Amino acid sequence: MSIRGRKVSPFWSCWLTSLIVASVVVAGGCGPSSDKLNIEGRVTQRDGTPLVGAKVTFRSGESGVSAFGYTDQDGRYSLGTTQMGEGVPPGKYGVSIAEDRGTEGNVRPMTIHPKYVAASRSGIEFTVPLPDEGTNFDIVVDPAR
Repeated sequence: MSIRGRKVSPFWSCWLTSLIVASVVVAGGCGPSSDKLNIEGRVTQRDGTPLVGAKVTFRSGESGVSAFGYTDQDGRYSLGTTQMGEGVPPGKYGVSIAEDRGTEGNVRPMTIHPKYVAASRSGIEFTVPLPDEGTNFDIVVDPAR
């Protein structure tokens, strides 16, 4: 082997090759990795009606991480920390649900119990597992009183 026209001994050639291979292996393991899991579910009312347009928020009291998503026409949601569907890290989460009540000039009545607005009062908690342990969390909410 030669570098810049100089002959390199087999020892240094082997050592240099090993250093390059080790650098590639280490650098390959240092790329962006994610421990975030895709969390999905469905929010329905007791009668089976999907809750449409509601904001579902998971918040960890341990790490402070929050993730949110919005329910679609079928009540399905997907969570993310900075963008919907991005996923969340494993851990224990309190859940809050805020339904779409319309605009200031056209406020719709509440259809779900007000306790769901705050995770501390909603009574809903989920533990997001390690990968490959299931990440579907369906929620059934009580009606407004």
